[in-house]
Amino acid sequence: MSFTPLSDPLPLRTSAVWGDAGRAILPWVFGRTTVAGVRYQPRVYLLADHALAGVDAVSVAGKPVAGWQWRNGSDNTGHAAAWLELAEDPGTNPVAAQVRGLSGDPADILAALGVSVDLQELRTLLRQTGIVLGGALTSALTRRAAMQFVVEQFGGGWSAGMPGFATLFPPPDTDPTWASFGPLDRSGLTAECALSDVVTRLTIPYAWNYASNVAGQTLTLSATSAATYGVRTGERALPWVQTARDAAIIGQRWLEWNARPLWTLKFQAGPEAREIPPGGWIELTGSDSPVHGRAVVLDIDPGLGSGVVQITAQAPAGTVPAVGVG
Repeated sequence: MSFTPLSDPLPLRTSAVWGDAGRAILPWVFGRTTVAGVRYQPRVYLLADHALAGVDAVSVAGKPVAGWQWRNGSDNTGHAAAWLELAEDPGTNPVAAQVRGLSGDPADILAALGVSVDLQELRTLLRQTGIVLGGALTSALTRRAAMQFVVEQFGGGWSAGMPGFATLFPPPDTDPTWASFGPLDRSGLTAECALSDVVTRLTIPYAWNYASNVAGQTLTLSATSAATYGVRTGERALPWVQTARDAAIIGQRWLEWNARPLWTLKFQAGPEAREIPPGGWIELTGSDSPVHGRAVVLDIDPGLGSGVVQITAQAPAGTVPAVGVG
């Protein structure tokens, strides 16, 4: 991790650096997305507070326009930025542009946000899924909140104690089992399971348009477990996901896990359990446990100085449901 505190705000500039009383945030843009132009001069608008790879289309008041030019350059403070110049002054009409920003590879985005650990393992995992993100940072966020948001967009989880910083959630089935815990290996086991959080029909708004401030597309997925638990609706917004394919991949993984009741298990183990990372698989055995098989570790309290490690893990009940569109 970077030595910069995660509670620090991202260093997003505002138009106040130009003497503008409006203080509009000057966005960071990743991948392909649609952004609103920030007025700099009557016909000149900032599209991103850094260089862009390209601009594909421009609209004024929602209507396509021609006769525009874009360039990478700097503002009156010498800061690098991407600029759009229109043929005519649009007045108070909103200006929008379809742009190609910084890398949309989630690992590259996390690095840009200040994650300094080796992200190659995460990069390799996500390239196997083909997931690429596209979006803009247009509001004040701490580094922690921004990292959390990006990881959620590719359907993952993260922890400073996790190898590779982040992974998909649930982790791949091919990941190893870190340890097995039977009645003699643990103490104080508690287990809770509730139906209240079960979702069997998921709506996914995606492909956010940062100019109109609405989702460009919506996908709905349903799980066969509705036959057992009823139709329980939920929503998972993925504004930085740009394709129906990626939304379906992320949504299916989420729904396969959450369309069943989830067991939350807590227990104490010996100090050797400190080696287990958050996001790792463990195995539970024994008649005192309602889960017989693998569970994902959500949290490890190392209990330094006490010799007792507190583990919180999660596992769904029942078989994996089939998930389809509609």
